[in-house]
Parts: sequence; structure tokens; C-alpha cells
Amino acid sequence: MGSGRSEEVSRQKAGPSATISPLHPPYAILDSEGVNVLESSKPASTMQICGQCHDTEFIVSHSYHADLGLRNYQVSSTSWNASNGLFGKFDPIPYRYLSAKEDERLDLTTPDWLKIYGWYVPGGGPAVYSRDGRPLVMLEPNASDPEASTYDDASSTYRPWDWSKSGVISK
Repeated sequence: MGSGRSEEVSRQKAGPSATISPLHPPYAILDSEGVNVLESSKPASTMQICGQCHDTEFIVSHSYHADLGLRNYQVSSTSWNASNGLFGKFDPIPYRYLSAKEDERLDLTTPDWLKIYGWYVPGGGPAVYSRDGRPLVMLEPNASDPEASTYDDASSTYRPWDWSKSGVISK
């Protein structure tokens, strides 16, 4: 009876055991280039991390969660909702909506939307692609384009947003 207790205390002092989870195999935390983040010091990439075991390209291309309504984005003349997902849906609590290019006045641009709601985005979707499917990094900075501008509180104006400098929420 005494030796069993001393073995337990010894294990606790040694730290956690290196047993493999019966639910999921071990995986490395990788950046967007597939390099371990401990080596690269770059942000983690869900596509690279989960892609070690799963077909992430298939999942993203068939996942409403990753898309957030981008695929269904279509400006409506009768509603502030431009999609069936979070991206493009009017939010009545802060009273904000995602602006369309045709809008007379801008409310939320894509960069501003991501500043508010980006923590919902697992990567990809509206954090990587424009509403017409082009990579955001290909858009020219433009203060009047709701996909390539941001609101500047200090000057109360919209200024150009350069996706190639800011980067995107990569998948």
C-alpha cells in the first residue's frame, strides 16, 4: 500500500506522461509555409495544422463555417443583408452592416469588418478572398472601395487599405 502511493508521487513530480490521445493523433503547430511555429515565429495556420490529418482544402471549399456566407454574397435592394452568413449580414446590436461598392456612404469595409468579427474567422473565406473571388492581396488600395479601405477615426475619413502589407487571416 505504501509503495503505490510513492509511485504516484514520483509520477506527479516527473510531470505529465507522454501518452498519445485515443481521440486524436499528435500534431505540430505549423505556419502557413508548413514550418513549426517554434522555429519560424510566424502565426499558426489552421490549414497547415489540421492538414496534417485532414483534407483541409475540401473542408474549406464545402464548409459554411469557413466561408461565412462569402459564396452567397449578393447586394440586395430590399435588405441590409447581403448573404445568409455572418459576412454580409446586418448586425442589429452594434447597428452595422457590410458596405457594398454601390453604397452612397460606407459603413463597414472588409478590413473594418475583419477588425470587429475576425475572431470568428478560422482562416480563408472573406479573410483571404474578395467578394468576386480574387485574393484580397491582389486588390489595389483604394479609399472608395469597401474591400480595400478602412475608416480612420482620427481624420473621420476612409483611407486606402493595402492587403499586401497587412496580410490576411490565412488558412
